Amino acid sequence: MHLGESQRDMRRAYVNGGVGIFASGLVWTLSGLVTMNFSLIAGMATLFFGGMAIHPISVLLARYVFKRGKTRSPNPMEMLALQSTVFLIIGLVVAYLVSSTFSQ
Repeated sequence: MHLGESQRDMRRAYVNGGVGIFASGLVWTLSGLVTMNFSLIAGMATLFFGGMAIHPISVLLARYVFKRGKTRSPNPMEMLALQSTVFLIIGLVVAYLVSSTFSQ
């Protein structure tokens, strides 16, 4: 599968990335609301566990709301999400360090 074909397949399956952005925004908004109404720790926990749900939520939205199918099997771009997980974990550590600085 060529790069252009692989990109088209990913755009088709994930609704041009819109469902992932929507799911991510939903999790961040919920985390902010929890932080404002409860505590910083509860907000961080919401962000942590909600962050784990971003991909499954976006896949469910793409498949059941937008009626998109899976990507074709040998699509090399499917591993992109896994590769970006390292930066997500680093971002969570930075967020925790920054939040612990301001909460004292």
